[in-house]
Amino acid sequence: MTTYGCILCVGILAVFALYTLRLRKYQHPLSEGIISLVFCTVCGAFFSKLGYCLLLADTELFGYGIDSLFSFYPYEFSVFCGGIGVLCGIVLASRICKQASVSSLDLFAPCGALLLFVIRIGESQLGSIGAGPLLNGESWLTRIGFAFVNNYGEWHFSVYLLEAILALFCSIYFFFRSFKEKGQTFQWTLFMLALPQVFCESLRARCMKWGFVRIEQLLCGLLLLFLIWLGCKKNSSGAGKQKYLPLIISIFCVILIVFVEFALDKLPISTLMCYVLMILALVIMAVMKKKTEL
Repeated sequence: MTTYGCILCVGILAVFALYTLRLRKYQHPLSEGIISLVFCTVCGAFFSKLGYCLLLADTELFGYGIDSLFSFYPYEFSVFCGGIGVLCGIVLASRICKQASVSSLDLFAPCGALLLFVIRIGESQLGSIGAGPLLNGESWLTRIGFAFVNNYGEWHFSVYLLEAILALFCSIYFFFRSFKEKGQTFQWTLFMLALPQVFCESLRARCMKWGFVRIEQLLCGLLLLFLIWLGCKKNSSGAGKQKYLPLIISIFCVILIVFVEFALDKLPISTLMCYVLMILALVIMAVMKKKTEL
């Protein structure tokens, strides 16, 4: 637990130091970086805990009462809701410093992906939280470091490591990728973080659930639809129903992913086939997002 806390603290300070340098590079005041650090830390932690308790209200708020809000086990926080809190902190800090929120969000986007990388790496200290399916000890995944052994000698796929690497790649890419239109860096970073997370959440052995529905997977799917809807709305090349065709196709993709999750839990369909269908649906959604900008 101490190591986990140290990783988070050092990572957060490093990420916001980098964000402050980016703010200064684009003539934003130094104070915005400092205020962002405070607001994002407070809002991120608060939203993460509150989101967890509200999304699992049946067992948390209605089961344990208000005391559930003051339980600080690492697995009792929502990463998705924490991300919302961090973005609220960025917006509040930019408003206080009288800067354009869209510009601040664009500058923060790759730093935010790096922050997610830190969070996922921290999960390496939390036992089964970042664990995936059970593996054979002779699996090639164990030889390349994508597996860890638990206290019972069982090997698990390291989902947290896959998520960390994807977040790091996303961060590096958007540090060097520039868009002409304001807000595009922020939107595309969100999209490219949420897209693989739909798949990664399905691999997690331990996650927030409503029955067979994985909550953060569902939230990521809805976020993807929202971002595609924004793209359709801005797209001036389409007209009428044709304009929103990418959104309609994406909705069917989300429905397919929900079916895949149900099949993994309830139906005698091969796991490989289920994940092939899920990845195909995600690739189609990425293509649809791109089409909204053509």
